[in-house]
Amino acid sequence: MLIGDGPDRPRLEKEIESLGLEGTVRITGFLSGVNLDQILGAVGAIVIPTTMEETAGLAAMEQMVCGRAVIASLVGGLGELVSGSGLTFAPGDRAPLLTR
Repeated sequence: MLIGDGPDRPRLEKEIESLGLEGTVRITGFLSGVNLDQILGAVGAIVIPTTMEETAGLAAMEQMVCGRAVIASLVGGLGELVSGSGLTFAPGDRAPLLTR
């Protein structure tokens, strides 16, 4: 499941279709509040593939507090927070996500 929305959505939808994953992968669009809580309640791990520098990595902190595994870009404070307690990868490098 992909939570969020943005300019890459059409490209991701085409890739999902080309790989025959329509029955497995769903893009929810932007979620917040109760709707986000309901979806995340069934999630065991979260991937944060940002390429933007973050000073604190609040999204990762929230998920770690909830006991979820975090896989995140090794960028800024997010990378520092997740290193050693989760899995990290270079921003923009999807290869490690496909081989683990």
